[in-house]
Amino acid sequence: MNLMEESFQNKEEKKRKRTTRIILVAMILVFIAIIGIVSYLMYIQSTVMKLVIDGQPNEKIKDLLVFESDGTIYAPIKEIAQYFGYDSFNGEYSEKSEQQSKCYVQSENEIANFELGKNKIYKLDLEEKDGNYEYVYIKNPVKAINGVLYVSTEGLEKAFNISFEYEQEKNTITIFTTPYLYQYYNTKVLDYGYAELSNVFANQKAIMKNQLVVVKDKDKKRSNRCRRESNIRAKI
Repeated sequence: MNLMEESFQNKEEKKRKRTTRIILVAMILVFIAIIGIVSYLMYIQSTVMKLVIDGQPNEKIKDLLVFESDGTIYAPIKEIAQYFGYDSFNGEYSEKSEQQSKCYVQSENEIANFELGKNKIYKLDLEEKDGNYEYVYIKNPVKAINGVLYVSTEGLEKAFNISFEYEQEKNTITIFTTPYLYQYYNTKVLDYGYAELSNVFANQKAIMKNQLVVVKDKDKKRSNRCRRESNIRAKI
């Protein structure tokens, strides 16, 4: 092999090595870029609030919520009512008026009245024959935003008999309605020797107070009130 051939081979070897290094560097840069993109997408995903109602994601409810600077969350009463199985109306139920400063929501079993600036919600159990209202207090009064009546999540829970939980660290809101929990626990009580849950509306609402009103016998002659299992709740 003469010097010219040896020099040519050395140049070709150096060229191949340089090309190999360039390819390796490019592959590493592409790999780093992919990791960066995936990490960024995961970060974006973690910052997007998730809202689940009765085990199902719901973007529409999430879009209705208003987050105040003090951490209070509000929702438009009439717009959100449909997601909890309620119809909504202007005015007050007993007056049958169309006052914009008042509204009420109605389900098959119950009515809840709201009034602008008030922190008291009047409720009427339609199964009760005496027709007497009960009332519940909330910390933050009903407010108006752009001419629409809003209530805090505390008011949502008490008016609509729901469970509303906001986990700020996970950026997740979880909502359970009474009908959903009733159906869920109705299957669970069989494991504890009970026939079923009481289907009386007032007893169904007891679920929200960590209590279950259960029927011991199939003929429904006897019933019993027991504490709700917190570990069961965690599995929903």
